[in-house]
This record gives sequence, C-alpha cells and structure tokens, in this order.
Amino acid sequence: MNVRAAMRRAPVCALLMGLSSAALADVWINELHYDNSGTDANERVEIIGTAGTSLTGWKVVLYNGGDRKAYRTINLSGTLASQCGGHGTAWFAVTGIQNGNPDGVALINASNAVVEFITYGGSFTALDGLAAGRVGVNMGVSESSSTLSTQSLQRKGTGSTAAQFTWNAPSTSSWGACNAGQTLTGGTTDVAPTVSSTSPANAATGVAASSNITVNFSEAVTLATGWYTISCPSG
Repeated sequence: MNVRAAMRRAPVCALLMGLSSAALADVWINELHYDNSGTDANERVEIIGTAGTSLTGWKVVLYNGGDRKAYRTINLSGTLASQCGGHGTAWFAVTGIQNGNPDGVALINASNAVVEFITYGGSFTALDGLAAGRVGVNMGVSESSSTLSTQSLQRKGTGSTAAQFTWNAPSTSSWGACNAGQTLTGGTTDVAPTVSSTSPANAATGVAASSNITVNFSEAVTLATGWYTISCPSG
C-alpha cells in the first residue's frame, strides 16, 4: 500500500529529490536493569526488533513516577542484526535509572512517536516530554535491593510483537542476545522503502510554483522531518 505525501505550493523549477524514511517495524523494549544489591551496576535498556531496522533517531526517555516528568533522554543508534527469528537486539548502558515505585521508560521512534511506555512498581500518566498524556503500562514485575547486578527483567514467550511477550521476575541477564525462554517468529530482513514514482517526475523542468508534489513509496512509511529536498538549477 503506497503512502502519498503532498507538499503544496513548492517553489520548484526542477525537482531533484533525495529521500530517506524509516519503514514501519516491530520494535520494543526487551530487557531492563535498574536496581540491585549494593551500588547499582550494569544499568541498561535493551531494544529488540525486526532485523535490519535502523535505530537512528530513536530515543529512550526515562520518567520519574514521583513528579511524572521525564528526567533523561538516551539517543539510540545502530542497525539491528539478525539474531533469532529474523529479529535482533541492541542494548544501551544508562547510569542513574531511578529505582521505581513507580518509575517508567518510554521508547520513541524517529518520528518522535511513542512506541511504548512501560512502568515498574506501579503505573502513572506522563506529565511532560514526548510521552506526555500517556498512561504507563505496568510491567507487573520489578527489581529491588536484593536483585543481583547480573540479573534483569526480561520479556519471555513466543511471537513477533511486544504484546505477545510477558515481563518476568529478575533472572540472569542476556544483553545483546534474545532472552532465554523467548522465541521470535515472523521476522524478516527490513529492506528500506524506495520511491516508486513522483508527480511531477524527478528532474522535471518548467514546473509551476503552485504545483502539488506527490511522492509514492514502495510501502507504508513514517516520514521524519527533513525527509525530502527540493533543488532548482540556476538560470
């Protein structure tokens, strides 16, 4: 199914387009560690998703359940490899994750849309930031001062979307790999979408400044700021 993006009254005399956009993919928070006995160590957040998905522009936003406000943003990067069932993982070290009761973590995509907002030690509605107005989904499990620094909270089960997996009590961490007790299905290598056609055509000349520009993609896409450029030759 193609998606059309129209830009009205573009001042174009020749259309030269350079496009980049992220295909829709199943991506979610898969593992988390924030509290342990003694000084907190190995605090991390792991993301999992369809192999080939670029995390450029994605973010993890940490929320304080006390004032319900965001207190830290972590910019993600890298491309998910194919590790299990056409899916791949990437973990990010995050020092100072608050210890809950409640607190939360939001996953934000490259278009600044909330992919998911999870909470631990209870639930609350985010007051500000990119997840403002969202009600956190309580993980139902948590860590404590008796948790080991080598353990984490992990999603387990079988499926291809976050909703098909459930959070489990602390167990030995598996950063950078699919979790024990987790079977991924349905994943495929994520091929970047392409532009199938434009109107006016690419490199067209004599295009009226009042013309609409339509871009058809090879698949449904989520468009980010700066996804297109328009250039006119001089003269």
